[in-house]
Amino acid sequence: MRTPDCAILIADCAFHEDRHYEVSDDGLVRFHFNFDVSIDSRADDTAVAEIVNHSAGILMMQPDRMMVDHIPRERRQSFVTIACDPRWLSDFFNFRLEDHVERRDQDSAPFLYQELAFTQPIRSLVNTIATQPISGLGGARIATLAQKTLLLSLESLADDHRQRPARLSPNDIAAIEQARDILLGNLAAPPNIQALSRQVGINRTKLQYGFRDLYGMSVMQFAEKQRMERARVLLRDTDMSVSAIALELGYEHASSFSTRFRHHFGRPPRLIRVRS
Repeated sequence: MRTPDCAILIADCAFHEDRHYEVSDDGLVRFHFNFDVSIDSRADDTAVAEIVNHSAGILMMQPDRMMVDHIPRERRQSFVTIACDPRWLSDFFNFRLEDHVERRDQDSAPFLYQELAFTQPIRSLVNTIATQPISGLGGARIATLAQKTLLLSLESLADDHRQRPARLSPNDIAAIEQARDILLGNLAAPPNIQALSRQVGINRTKLQYGFRDLYGMSVMQFAEKQRMERARVLLRDTDMSVSAIALELGYEHASSFSTRFRHHFGRPPRLIRVRS
C-alpha cells in the first residue's frame, strides 16, 4: 500500500513456481523487517546478502541501479518493507541518514546497507502492521504504525552511532578474536550477537563495530561467509550429498541451503560439484 509519505509492502506467502522481479527504488530508502525470508537479491550482479543475513536493516540503492529478486518456489516469505524518500525522513523526523550510515563501499557501489537492531518494541509494531487489514481504517492504522516503526528504527540507529567506540583496546581486540574463533567452531549453529557478546565479555555495540573494523564485515556476514566456504570445500573434496552438507552446516532444508549458496557464489551447489 502507499501513503503520501511511504510505500509499505507486507508479505506472507509462498509461490508454486520460482519468481523473478526487477525493482527500481527510484532513490527511496528501504527499511526491511524479516520474519522468514529466502530471497536472492542482486544489484548489478552483486549479491545483496545482507537482506537475508539480517533480520532488519536499511537498504539504499543508487538511483540508476536495478535490483533483481529471485524468489524460490514453495518457500514462505514473510516480511514488512517500508520505503520512503530520505528527504522526507530529514523533514519529518529531523534525521539525516547520511550522518549515521557508514559509507564503507566505494562511491560506485550499487547500494549501501546498514544493519538495524530488530528490538522487541520494533518487532511488536511490525507484527501489528503485518496483521492489519488494508481496507477502511486499517490502512490509516498501518500508516501510523509505519511512522512509529521508522521513529524507533531511527532512534536505534542514532543510539548505535553514538555508542560506537572510538578505538579498540588490546583487550577488546582479544575478545573480538575470541568471538571469531567461537564462530569458526560453531558454523552449524553460530550464536547470536547477544550470546556471543556475553561469551567474550564485551557489549554488543563494541562487538559489532569492532568486528567490522577488524574483519571488514558484520559478525553474521562473517559466519555466513565461513559456512559457504566450508560448503564449497565439502562439495569439491567429498562425495557428500547436497542434503548431507546442508545438515552438516545447520540448514534444516537443502532448498534453503541451495538458495543461500547461490546467493553467495552466484551459482547453485550442483554446478560447483560439476566443475570440480
